[in-house]
Amino acid sequence: MTQLTVKGGWLDGAAIRKARKPYRCQYYRGSAAGGFCRKPIPPGAYYVEGEMTDCQQTRNGAFIRDKYCPECAGPEALATIADQGGGA
Repeated sequence: MTQLTVKGGWLDGAAIRKARKPYRCQYYRGSAAGGFCRKPIPPGAYYVEGEMTDCQQTRNGAFIRDKYCPECAGPEALATIADQGGGA
């Protein structure tokens, strides 16, 4: 199976993955819009893997990447998921 990637937009080339456990969207919308999105990403749903975070570390010291719900990632991510036949 080939890896899904966003084609176009501000996250061009970012990986699209299926969640194995529950996550929350980490997209920052700005203080006027209420801060972070924080929408739940349930297991089995698609999410977009964003940039590597420099403020969160796992217990073993590895850096992790932000996870964005497809709605925050933009219409390009939604179109890629729809083309694959998956739901958001």
